[in-house]
Amino acid sequence: LLFTRKGWDVQTAPCGEAAWSAMGERSYDLVLCDLSMPDISGIELLKRVRAVDSVLPFVIMTGVGTIETAVQAVQLGAYSYITKPFKTQELEIVAMRAVEHGRMHRQLEHSKERDAESESPFIDAPGRTMQEVLATVKKVADSQVPVLIQGETGTGKSLLATHIHKISQRRKMPFLTIDCGALPETLLESELFGHVKGAFTGAVFSRRGLLEEAQGGTVFLDEIGELPPHIQSKLLQLIQEKTIERLSGTRKIELDFRLLVATNRDLEDAVRRGTFRSDLFYRLNVIRMHIPPLRQRPEDVLPLAHRFLSRFCQEYGGALTLSPRLMAFLEQYHWPGNVRQLENRMESMAITV
Repeated sequence: LLFTRKGWDVQTAPCGEAAWSAMGERSYDLVLCDLSMPDISGIELLKRVRAVDSVLPFVIMTGVGTIETAVQAVQLGAYSYITKPFKTQELEIVAMRAVEHGRMHRQLEHSKERDAESESPFIDAPGRTMQEVLATVKKVADSQVPVLIQGETGTGKSLLATHIHKISQRRKMPFLTIDCGALPETLLESELFGHVKGAFTGAVFSRRGLLEEAQGGTVFLDEIGELPPHIQSKLLQLIQEKTIERLSGTRKIELDFRLLVATNRDLEDAVRRGTFRSDLFYRLNVIRMHIPPLRQRPEDVLPLAHRFLSRFCQEYGGALTLSPRLMAFLEQYHWPGNVRQLENRMESMAITV
């Protein structure tokens, strides 16, 4: 009832076998499981889940007398445990952290599984402006200094970051994308930098952060302008010293990865207004790339539209072509959503026409 009221899609199961059966029918973002159940134990259910899914967050609920078993569950791969009786706010915090932890680690797991030799997903637009951007990318791909990518929403900043990683010397190592504006501030620090035992409610063990998981690879921080001040400070320390400290920790941990950042904001204006640290901006602004909006490079519209439509026709079945009238409209349209909007329109055509 607690999570239903918050808009979560919740499914309950009367026992472990029923829960296991339900997990075979659809995917979930979190398993909240009692340690003691009438058929199989929470430990047994956890083992089954981990045999097929190494990332799905699993939280054990346990009585005080079975804490040792709950600790065993965490060692087997549970995200955390919570002892009964507990406050609803405590359960909510643990569940929210578990869900976000799972989402971000699933993204990292996916990046590790990608074929490093596969074709770069960055759209090689034929226009002169984008060719100049790509020429710059080739020059800086193997540099270790940060890259700041600027551009409106939908212009392809994340794709450009992926392209930089794909042609760099780090291409066989993890590529981690983190949307700084998507995570609540209370979760962002612990997920990025990790935490020590007792740092917050539900921190029953010390845990590595995502930045440690990306060791040797590339980290892409999207919407860098959304970072709160205290995390800006920790990021500055990371860039300067190549070390981090886990939340509530004191030990410095050395890290090695390439840092790419992006924003649709004017960071120089944010520095003037005092919402973004000037010293961090200057550290990030070593190599700056700007992706112009699609309306400023109309020569890219039709090649991109043809490429998107061809891909979606192969995916959904069909053989559509653009009429002269539609091509003229596409070239003249303003495209406020940029490349992402154009891609979505082509996909819609492939499905509905």
